[in-house]
Amino acid sequence: MRQALQFVQTGNAEAGIVALSIAKVPEVNYFLVDENLYPLIKQTMVILKKSGKKKLAKEFVDFALSKKGKIILERFGYKVM
Repeated sequence: MRQALQFVQTGNAEAGIVALSIAKVPEVNYFLVDENLYPLIKQTMVILKKSGKKKLAKEFVDFALSKKGKIILERFGYKVM
């Protein structure tokens, strides 16, 4: 997805479809695709069982799911359930 944005930014493509979370850059104009034209894309967070930093990862997840974290996610185009 990032590569599609890079092609648009550099002028090697006239248009591209990318996630809203990465589309908000000064070099491009973006337009939202009508939400009725595609199924909801559900994303999730995980903490790896083998992580050596589970406590830190848990703190991040807790922050992302907090009121302040949800505001930040929504600012980047995510709909928080």
